[in-house]
Amino acid sequence: MVAGVSVPVNQQANAANFDLDFQRDETVNGVSRLSNDSYIVCDMPGLSDVNCGGGGMMGGGTDLSKAHIDGSTFLQETLVDVDGTRYWHIIVGDYAADGFAQEVFIKSTTGTPDCFSGGGMMGGGNIPCSDSLADTSSQSTVTRNMGQPYQAGVNAGLTGTGTANPNSTIFRQLMSDGEITYEFIKDQFDKKQKLTQNISAPGIAVNFMVDMSTLTFNDNTPINSATQMINSVELTGTDAPANSDTVFQQAGAGNFDMGIGTGIQTSRELATVNANVTAGGYIYTPGTGPGGSGGYYSFEDGSGGFDPTTEWSAAFCDPSQNPIWGDGACLGDSR
Repeated sequence: MVAGVSVPVNQQANAANFDLDFQRDETVNGVSRLSNDSYIVCDMPGLSDVNCGGGGMMGGGTDLSKAHIDGSTFLQETLVDVDGTRYWHIIVGDYAADGFAQEVFIKSTTGTPDCFSGGGMMGGGNIPCSDSLADTSSQSTVTRNMGQPYQAGVNAGLTGTGTANPNSTIFRQLMSDGEITYEFIKDQFDKKQKLTQNISAPGIAVNFMVDMSTLTFNDNTPINSATQMINSVELTGTDAPANSDTVFQQAGAGNFDMGIGTGIQTSRELATVNANVTAGGYIYTPGTGPGGSGGYYSFEDGSGGFDPTTEWSAAFCDPSQNPIWGDGACLGDSR
């Protein structure tokens, strides 16, 4: 357990009745595992390793799959619910041990044939494609996806990075180092996400929350900052100025709280009065890929938009954390 941080125990439910609780799901909520070929478990507390080091869908070959076993917690399964909708379910990390965990469910377009030509790249298994642009039509493209997953631009249709339809996925990510705690959760397929960040360290306390979970991806109305946002900083050290809320550069001037919006214009309030909160003010226009993937995000203020396929995702990859991937996992495009 990370010092000073406990794992949230309330399960986050959604329309498909999946629980974002970092557990295997095929025996609950009316879903079942679709294929054992795609079932992989590595270093998952309470579960035995299965297909670890490549997975059944890759024939168990680490060279082919670009896999390596580094002790990270990992679970992958493909699920089908009572109405026939198929999903990938993936868990990475053990929050209690490592201060990091991510869980993702992503829909697989109903009726999509096997990802791999001929009923499976290795000749078996009904392994569905997710609602993204990733190309898994041949052995060479599959290994390219795994070997260089951050390629963008012209290669986005190969890797699928950033191309999923947000209406087809739910996810939860937790991170903490004992002082900074972060949660990023989207627990409804048709709704936007909620972000929470807290800092509790010697001399400072920070609370930040933006809740966009009431908004659909067709709604470009920003959040109500009075009810769907928290943004406060408090200096708590013994040498911090006393909280007197008077005027600039006097006692309490180092503290900040966007939730205070009335009374005299102190240092805290000026930011609230002049704030222009646009969080949540965007829409997603579906693309032509599977399940509406490969689409485009547009901002409510008309300032433009965001195309994930043009982003240089390799900038977020640390080569020191990927030393075994000899073909350059962190390589992106030519930028």
